[in-house]
Amino acid sequence: MKKLFAYFKHPIESIAKEDSASIGSIILFYFLIQGLFILSVIPFVIAGILPENEISNLKELGLPFWVIAFIPPILEELAFRFSLKRRRINFIVSFVVVCWFLLPKIIPVFPNLIYSPQYFWLRLSISVVLGLLLGYFLTPVLQKIRFEVVFYVFAFLFGFLHIFNYAIQITSLIFVLYILIYLLNKVVIGMLLGYIRVRYTIFGSIVAHLLNNFIPLLLVYYVS
Repeated sequence: MKKLFAYFKHPIESIAKEDSASIGSIILFYFLIQGLFILSVIPFVIAGILPENEISNLKELGLPFWVIAFIPPILEELAFRFSLKRRRINFIVSFVVVCWFLLPKIIPVFPNLIYSPQYFWLRLSISVVLGLLLGYFLTPVLQKIRFEVVFYVFAFLFGFLHIFNYAIQITSLIFVLYILIYLLNKVVIGMLLGYIRVRYTIFGSIVAHLLNNFIPLLLVYYVS
């Protein structure tokens, strides 16, 4: 895993084949990170103070399993990983998706759920216009920023987005501690997906993201 850690220390926009970590190292690193996360939350489970993730309420929306399983990972990869290859079209696509996520925070009339058909075309139109403007004007600036800054910022934003699954339940310091552990896990997963995107294209990171989400969603949908 040395090559993987070396990349996380100094991310670059392209990875030569001979300098890339093996698939085995990537898988091992993933299970290491997830194993550490599981061990860290065991005390919360034993104490019965594990906050409820809003993912557990997805089944109640009545949406097909494939919608929940496929759409969020694809959108998140387009938002947070696609523009790690810093071309204008990539930034435009990423900004469109980010605007789709953020519009409900700015204009409360839009439903917070990314799946909602309510005001769909209006929300999409505004997202596309804003994405085009932001992508067009900000691409030259973002291309001049050091790549490692872009890499780390996108990984942090990816982790920060997932905090909203718990945000309404932050009622004590012990919950804050859990949120920080959860955030750290998601940021590191975001870095790993960023590496996969740079090394194996956006399709590789989408597949990895889908696999990461699949088992938890399967348990929520068909076991819980």
